[in-house]
Amino acid sequence: MRFVLPLFFLPVLFSVLSPARVGAEPTAPAQVTLPLPEYERLHRESERPAITVVDVMRLSGSFKDHSLALSLSGRASGQMPAQPVLTSPPGVRVYGCEGDALLTRGKDGFFELVPLKPLFTLRCRLATTGSDRLQLEATAAVLWVESQISDGEYVGSDDPSGKRSFTVVRVQGGPAEVVAPTAAARYRISLLPEETRFRYQLDVHNPNRSHQVFPLNLLSGEHVQQVDSQASYDIDTKKGAAASGEHGVGYRFDLPPGETSVVLTGTLKGGTFRPPLQASVQYLLMESHPLLRPQVGADAKRIAASETGIAAEYRGAQGFLLDRDETLSWTVTRLQALRTTSFAVSGVQHTFFLSADGKALGESRLSLDNQGAPDLSLPMRAEPTFASLQGDPTLLTKNEAGNLWLPLSQGKQEVLVQHRQAMQRLPGLTTATLWLPQLQAPATTAHIELRYPREWIPLYVEFASESIGPDVSLADALCILLLFFVTERMLALLGLLPARRRILAGAACTAAAVSSMILTGVLLGDGAVLLVWLVPHVRRMKWTAGRVIGLLLMAGTLFVVLLGLTFSRGSSKSGYDGEMASAPMLRKAVRMENNNNDQQQAPVGEKTGQALQGLPARYDLPMGHSQTHFYREMLATESPRAVRVLLLSQRTYGAAVALLSLILLALLLVSGRDLLRGWKLLMRGARERIQPPPLPPVP
Repeated sequence: MRFVLPLFFLPVLFSVLSPARVGAEPTAPAQVTLPLPEYERLHRESERPAITVVDVMRLSGSFKDHSLALSLSGRASGQMPAQPVLTSPPGVRVYGCEGDALLTRGKDGFFELVPLKPLFTLRCRLATTGSDRLQLEATAAVLWVESQISDGEYVGSDDPSGKRSFTVVRVQGGPAEVVAPTAAARYRISLLPEETRFRYQLDVHNPNRSHQVFPLNLLSGEHVQQVDSQASYDIDTKKGAAASGEHGVGYRFDLPPGETSVVLTGTLKGGTFRPPLQASVQYLLMESHPLLRPQVGADAKRIAASETGIAAEYRGAQGFLLDRDETLSWTVTRLQALRTTSFAVSGVQHTFFLSADGKALGESRLSLDNQGAPDLSLPMRAEPTFASLQGDPTLLTKNEAGNLWLPLSQGKQEVLVQHRQAMQRLPGLTTATLWLPQLQAPATTAHIELRYPREWIPLYVEFASESIGPDVSLADALCILLLFFVTERMLALLGLLPARRRILAGAACTAAAVSSMILTGVLLGDGAVLLVWLVPHVRRMKWTAGRVIGLLLMAGTLFVVLLGLTFSRGSSKSGYDGEMASAPMLRKAVRMENNNNDQQQAPVGEKTGQALQGLPARYDLPMGHSQTHFYREMLATESPRAVRVLLLSQRTYGAAVALLSLILLALLLVSGRDLLRGWKLLMRGARERIQPPPLPPVP
């Protein structure tokens, strides 16, 4: 019984002590109370930038006692971040650090400093695998490096990025042999129209373990403008003057051990050069402006310009190898530049569309290779309406002479100029003088294209002593003469008088030359008369092999000639309305093309420029109904050049064809009775020859 009561109260006790009992109130959040000064301090530190900087990196100790040490003094603010401060080769160890910061070595060989206080000082020990040289590199976070090593010579160099490489070399006690520094010199002299410039580059090697003085005496009247060197130097004017016997400048460079580069630039007076030092190897590169031609003394040893190892700024540079105490002299001759163009024209393309409203719209594409011209001046008799450079529209401006002015850039340029000209209207005819833009340089290739709408028929086109006009070939002339002869003979068979049949045959052939419909009618009429006259003779003729072959040859020749005439007339048809034929054929330079879609436009092969407000708009030239092409090589347009065109309107051409048709119809009506009577007589004679009438009975 004594164990029952504790077991009975166990669940009650568990429910009372449990923190997750049902219906329990939530616990209050944890709170931390800070004094106000401490809170303000934390707030100020959170607002400060997180920066860690080392003010001084100091090296101390000695190589002899193996007591080299490194101390870092600096400051940190904000969160006091870790900062890389030092890098070293694998042979240097840093250990035994004590102070207000931590120094750790990273993966890339950098030593990172972690400050523990805003003002910190850290002291570490250094150990090297060798005993005579300590080589380190400080990052940009280190502001200054100094050495207090008792038996060491400090040599440092700054990098443009802020890094500083330094080496401490152990100095041997007692007297040591001093070896004179050696140098390799490279001189560059640039002859310019206004002055003579020089650049001396000296690569000096100090083999000693201590600093050495390196004298440099300028002996050629140099005016030094800049000295670039990691070594410190002093200027001694008296020493330079005494060495050269005239006004000069002497420099004393404090060379650290190892390699040092010294570069001097400035201007040079006179026409002589004397090396300023006794170098083991001395190269000289002399270059000149294109307007100057130097003549160097014949005793100089010439070498290739590339062997000097000096980059030249101008073409035609000369290289020389100088001996010790050798003087080089030269004279300069100023050249006269010839007047030449600053750009070349590789190709031009002029396109004109002769619209029906009496305006000639033009487009000129210029392909230029610019080598220095700042602008392009285009004398034009036409009115410019649009211009673009490299596909970008530009403003239309004029210079003092009133010419179109366009700015140019360097290299290849694509210039597009659109212009407009007026045409002279005459009754039924239109004449146009299409002026080309003038260029200062001839075009290597030039292509000129004239496009005509359906309303115009080109009768005559002329450009640069080449003319394209109505051209009747020998075959066309023979066909017309043959047609006239055949028609005149057929009219003679019908019994017309000689004068009338010649007039009628001439009118028929003239109308047939311009109308395919009339040509077909004339051929059918001549064929009918010839067939009626020929059939009786053929039936009564005794056929032999020779006669058959001769008749076939004659018929074949006549068929080929008539077919050629019909084909030439039909092929020149350009799709004009009604039954009208086209204009007379032009030469091969005229290409007649039928366009199924009259709204077809020339493709635009340029990129769209920026849509700037105030720039002119560009229009697209239609392809037209027919075109005329001219091609020239080395086309010069310094003087005005123009294409002259004579156009016939379609209405005038249709009226002329209708007039010829009416004249032919009137002649046919006047001679209608005679033609009908002759046709009847011809048919009767043909029937009598085929079936002769019966003989009268014999009484």
